[in-house]
Amino acid sequence: MSVADALAAQTDQDTISVVQEAGRFRIYLGSVAGVGKTYAMLNEGRRRLERGTDIVIGFVECHGREHTIEMCQGFEAVPRRVVEYRGSTFEEMDLDAVLARKPKVALVDELAHTNIPGSGRHEKRWQDVLELIEAGISVITTVNIQHLESLADAVERISGIAVRERVPDWVVRSADQIELVDSSPEQLRRRMLHGNIYPRDKVPQALTHFFKTENLVALRELALRFLADETDEDLLEYLSRHDVTQIWGTTERILVCDGGTRHRRPLTACSAARGAAQDRAACGPRLGGRCNIASEHRGDRGAPQAVGRPGCPVGRAHRRRSSRGDR
Repeated sequence: MSVADALAAQTDQDTISVVQEAGRFRIYLGSVAGVGKTYAMLNEGRRRLERGTDIVIGFVECHGREHTIEMCQGFEAVPRRVVEYRGSTFEEMDLDAVLARKPKVALVDELAHTNIPGSGRHEKRWQDVLELIEAGISVITTVNIQHLESLADAVERISGIAVRERVPDWVVRSADQIELVDSSPEQLRRRMLHGNIYPRDKVPQALTHFFKTENLVALRELALRFLADETDEDLLEYLSRHDVTQIWGTTERILVCDGGTRHRRPLTACSAARGAAQDRAACGPRLGGRCNIASEHRGDRGAPQAVGRPGCPVGRAHRRRSSRGDR
């Protein structure tokens, strides 16, 4: 090897060393069915397969979509478990077969799925996924935002449709990487109209119910906010880990000046709500030095405190770190 080749190899190795590995648990998150989560998961799997990674399909649900079926070609697929239940036949992921095969990576679709009774030892697929990870198998999976436990009730109120399959937040937050698969409401509705999401006989009802534009906008915002919250935590962990003391201006700060007028209560309530929604501390000093937002929401005139929902960067205990030991 020439000196130039040796230097190039060392440079490549140095570059690789500063880039984190993908991790053992990776989630493709979407706002709703049809954004392309499964396709994106398979696309990543194909890239890894071409690099020589030992990767298999543990379970992928194609829903009859031609492009998704095409993407599955070339993968080794672990045979599914066939289950009879209430006079019908179903197919589920065979957890024991995947464990016995022991690939480096398994593609497992639909993290929130509820297993058919009698198909295995776990009620939920996310429990199957955790067992695979504990056995040393990396997992790439998919989930929609409405299935998160903390958001499911809000989605029910928005859409008027019950969300029965739910995943604990700590499971999703424990992922090494969360990749958002995004699509505009208009594009999703066009894909629905063209029959690329549901069968054509179900399209009219979907477009006038769950896939109404206002529902898709709200679900998209929930997904974006969730990922922004996760990104904020990653940034805080990075700053803490590298002892960075400089304040990075990546978020808004809300400051409310209250002169004691009759508008004080709605002003402080609105500011606190906005701060809570953005996972930021909201504090409004009254002219004279007293902070009013905290006392408004505490019901007393005590010392100022941060206003926001659990997880606010002020004094937070990082959820991701704590959740991994809370299984």
